[in-house]
Amino acid sequence: MFNFLKKNKTKSIDRSIVIPLIGILHYLTWPEKSFWMGDVDTIGPNKIELSIDTCGGSDPTEEQIRLIRELPADYDYYMEMLYTYLEVAFEEFSLETMKQMYFLAAIELNKHNNDLLFSLEPSFDVRSVYNHFQRFQIANKTVIKYYED
Repeated sequence: MFNFLKKNKTKSIDRSIVIPLIGILHYLTWPEKSFWMGDVDTIGPNKIELSIDTCGGSDPTEEQIRLIRELPADYDYYMEMLYTYLEVAFEEFSLETMKQMYFLAAIELNKHNNDLLFSLEPSFDVRSVYNHFQRFQIANKTVIKYYED
């Protein structure tokens, strides 16, 4: 009864690809969006959610694959840059404290301009005033936008 009130929020997995040295990504389709996604443990010390947005359900481009394959080698650079950015934003905390407060949870590669979106998640014991995701949009290894959720 009243099925017209329910929205179809189910996802389906159509196909998968293997990115050497990274892992398996599955093509997911939702009613609003389609993208490649997987949980990978080859980029940093913990498992992260990696997603690639492509045009019209196509496979990731060679450029997108290249950018993703460079992430493990550039991990330390990116994390040091992001933690330093947070250290400046939150003057009351040291760099070491920032590293304890937030960890890398997800990376998304944008389909249009190959920008990367890094999402840092707060640790479980972070005080509520700081208990929100820190997101960074990165282009050419430089932060171009910072926002918190």
